[in-house]
Amino acid sequence: MAMFSSDIHIFSYRNIHYLFNGKTLKVYELTDDEVEVLNNAIKHPEKDLKVIKDNHQDLFDYLIKEGIIREEGAIGGVDDSRHEISMTQDQPITCVELEVANDCNMRCRYCYSEDGTYGCKKEWMTAEVAKRCVDFLFENCGDAHELSIVFFGGEPLLNFPVISTVADYANEKAKKEKKNILYSITTNATLLTNQVIEFLNKNHVYVTISIDGPEQVHDKYRIFENGQGSYHAIKPKILNFLAKYEGTARARATVSNHCIELMSIENHFDDLGFQKSTLSFVDTNRDSEMYIPSSRFGDICAQLERTADKYLEQLFSGEMTSNTIYDSAIGSLYSKIARRKPCGAGSACVAFTASGDIYPCHRFSNLEGYKLGDCFYGWNNPMRDSFTGFEIGERNICMNCYMKGICGGGCLHTAVMNTGTIHTPSTHYCDIYKKVLELAIYIYDQAKKHDPQIFEKRFSALMKALEKVE
Repeated sequence: MAMFSSDIHIFSYRNIHYLFNGKTLKVYELTDDEVEVLNNAIKHPEKDLKVIKDNHQDLFDYLIKEGIIREEGAIGGVDDSRHEISMTQDQPITCVELEVANDCNMRCRYCYSEDGTYGCKKEWMTAEVAKRCVDFLFENCGDAHELSIVFFGGEPLLNFPVISTVADYANEKAKKEKKNILYSITTNATLLTNQVIEFLNKNHVYVTISIDGPEQVHDKYRIFENGQGSYHAIKPKILNFLAKYEGTARARATVSNHCIELMSIENHFDDLGFQKSTLSFVDTNRDSEMYIPSSRFGDICAQLERTADKYLEQLFSGEMTSNTIYDSAIGSLYSKIARRKPCGAGSACVAFTASGDIYPCHRFSNLEGYKLGDCFYGWNNPMRDSFTGFEIGERNICMNCYMKGICGGGCLHTAVMNTGTIHTPSTHYCDIYKKVLELAIYIYDQAKKHDPQIFEKRFSALMKALEKVE
């Protein structure tokens, strides 16, 4: 008897029927008849699979070729074997997050870093420690040519002199060793002076600005120590920055129960002049007023449909604007590279606290049991093997989910905070991200029909990034 793969997902959107193969990340468009007989065959394969074979030969051949069904004694289809995963402290590091300031001049109410301190004392990274962290990156990057340094906090621009020193030091080192460095920074925009903007342009620093949307939305949770909202302080700085910045900055909003009007947030970013955005759903406990209950997911999905239409319109008009909530999934559909993990945390990327301690990423900073070593003496905790050897397909909850090759299982820190281990995911937002995937498939399909080459330029860089995570 034939068996169906658990990695498939059949759905319809705007009268178009899709078959998604979560193993190969390929999409097959179904006719009305095909979707009916396929759904029947999944329920009764011993009876209705013959109907597909006799009356829908193209679909049947596709199912066999893609490994979606296997008949008894059949050989071929998709190779299910897993790649051997290196579980070694010697796995190359290509990205480091430098927490140059474990401190912040704001008191955002949903902040996971506890005012930038990550539960410890306020501390700014010294130039000595920062340079040693850069040395650590070069010593552990192997043959990698493209390296990344992320300036993080708290608010990293509180320690701008060290950021500037680090860039000069790293640039000279990269020049000698014939490597390229990509810099990035996430900032609350309060300290974006002309001097800082000049530095960002000179070093081609990729900038993400944390802003939650219009003033009444932003000021609800993004406040100063005195309890006052920060929008009035950052808006003129953002406008000045966008007028002088030579790159393409990204706005990053934390979406909470206070405001799920995603279109109003996106439209506000457009009004300010941002071309890229990230919408991140709040990560908090269910007792918080910020927590988004599942009863509101229907409203969020309706908003997502509107933002998807906007994204598609921008694609058709040739705009290079982007929303990472779709870019990530569409990039995976384009590259056909299934994720084995959500990101490079603890494997290709590590974070350094202001004192030089090593953690899997900035979110894990000062979390008991997750310190991996320090910049001066190197690794001292075999916990890193859990990150380098992480395999989404080995999670009981995820192994039979068609989404796993797209999401990689979700944030590992969120998993630890909600379940106590990286090996059991937090599933609260799974239904939302499944909706995002469906919309991404629709966008991908419609855009490719409009222009078969539409994603070549847009996702070539993302494809390289996915290959690094892989």
